[in-house]
Amino acid sequence: MKLNFKELKINLTKNTSLVPLVLIYGSNQSEVKVICDEVTELLCGPKAKEEMRIYKMTESSVVREPENFYEKIKAIGFFPGQQVLIVENATDKFTKTLENALKIWSKCDAAIILLSDKLRVTSSLRKLVEGHKTAICTAVFDEQRDTEKINKAINSLACTIEDADIIRYLKNPKNFDSYSSFSKLLEKLDLYKLSDPKPVTYDEIELILPDSLSPTVFELIDEL
Repeated sequence: MKLNFKELKINLTKNTSLVPLVLIYGSNQSEVKVICDEVTELLCGPKAKEEMRIYKMTESSVVREPENFYEKIKAIGFFPGQQVLIVENATDKFTKTLENALKIWSKCDAAIILLSDKLRVTSSLRKLVEGHKTAICTAVFDEQRDTEKINKAINSLACTIEDADIIRYLKNPKNFDSYSSFSKLLEKLDLYKLSDPKPVTYDEIELILPDSLSPTVFELIDEL
């Protein structure tokens, strides 16, 4: 499922032992790591590191020897409590291995945290996690907790947006991996509509946005 950071924290607080996986992605890698630390503490508590309940692997090592990854998920630690397995630099090469891991995962197993750079809407890894009932996918927005700034930026547009679905799509930080990319899209939209007083349409949004961020009809429906 796709959640923003606030929804992610609420979900983990309520369902700690039922979440098999959290995918955190975005171009701001320093923020990705900060959120990873917060998620790890929510899953394992503050003493997880000193109790050696946190394990790290790279995608390349997992793809090369997936059996080690599956064993780590099922391994029982010396200290009691939830364990976490962090996989760094995850890309679509990891999708098949992850799909198999989710099939064998149970609530007594280590929770998996994936850290990724920017992932396109068409990413197989992103689609797998977003479509899973209990796994969580969250995009790191440089200033994703500053909703007031996002609203102000949209309201300052010179062009007119009357379609509520388009407004909701633009306001949702889950649809952008950084505030910078969000801001550039708004600038592009204003330039495109510079001499056109008509309200922005879905077709125009689809035309000017990069392929990696272009909303499909289904994504716009999801914003309802």
